[in-house]
Amino acid sequence: LNVLVDDTRVRVSRDALTAKVVDPAHVAMAEVRLGDVVDAFQRAPGVASREFDPFDVGLDVDKLSDLFKKAKKDEMIRVKMDLPDPSGRDRLTFHVGGMTREMPALDTDGMSDPKVPTLDALHGTFEVAGKTLYEAVRPCEVVSDHTVLTLTKDGLNVYAEGDVDKVSLDLNGSEIGAVSVLNGEPVRSIFPLDYLQKFLKVVKDERLTVRLGTDYPVCITWDGVTTGTYLLAPRIESDAY
Repeated sequence: LNVLVDDTRVRVSRDALTAKVVDPAHVAMAEVRLGDVVDAFQRAPGVASREFDPFDVGLDVDKLSDLFKKAKKDEMIRVKMDLPDPSGRDRLTFHVGGMTREMPALDTDGMSDPKVPTLDALHGTFEVAGKTLYEAVRPCEVVSDHTVLTLTKDGLNVYAEGDVDKVSLDLNGSEIGAVSVLNGEPVRSIFPLDYLQKFLKVVKDERLTVRLGTDYPVCITWDGVTTGTYLLAPRIESDAY
């Protein structure tokens, strides 16, 4: 989430943590669910043990990212939420190994709760390893700040063009799977490279399902350690490339 926003509203339920965010420029949005690795929720002593009611908490994404980088792989992170604590301020306490980190929860009143739109005009679909797609778009950065994704029944073409340079790369065969385009018609859209690269770097260990349309947002979903959806708006230019 930190590739899009500095803070976020997280819905806490008995079996998952869920966040939906839109970047300030409204170019990209993401919905991420952390479910299988959420171990257990317990109420503090003295708190009614009625059925667990979902609630929202505001989190500083940059602080959390820095904290989680200090955790070892597969290390359990224990979170205590005092909402509110006796001082009247919402507090979060994170236990990572031998380290304890306290921070305030953020006020969620001014935070958006975006709705993930239904995109029926995405007529092209394929599956690909996140790392494969990330490595495919990386060469474009030395040529342009945008990249063109074109999907045909034979595979995906990644293309960028600058003032004097061009780069083109094809993914097909064993590199991508489950390729489908409606009526065999190619789909093609132009996307901002910085958004796409930053996102793909985060999910490069995931298996991605990518849906494309012509001059429509790209929709990328995954179901691994986290489950999520990422939408990126296209650049509309009739004379581009």
